[in-house]
Amino acid sequence: MTRANKPTVRLSYSMYRSREIVVTINATWLGLRLKGTRTEYKLDLLAAYQFAGKIAADAARRERAEAKRNAGARKRLGITTPKGF
Repeated sequence: MTRANKPTVRLSYSMYRSREIVVTINATWLGLRLKGTRTEYKLDLLAAYQFAGKIAADAARRERAEAKRNAGARKRLGITTPKGF
């Protein structure tokens, strides 16, 4: 894997308000800006990693809650699942 020891600028496929998003990858931060603008928002890589982990944990928590709700509904309706499923 190649280390990001110097800034690398790439154009993404994502759009915001009909403008493409330009991503700058540096050794310790990500830079995001809209194409045609100068304002760049910098995001620390550790903060981005932690935010992604938080999103994944929230999704897993919602999935478990939904499964628990569905199991309760199945129990109230008297629906049983065969063993081994």
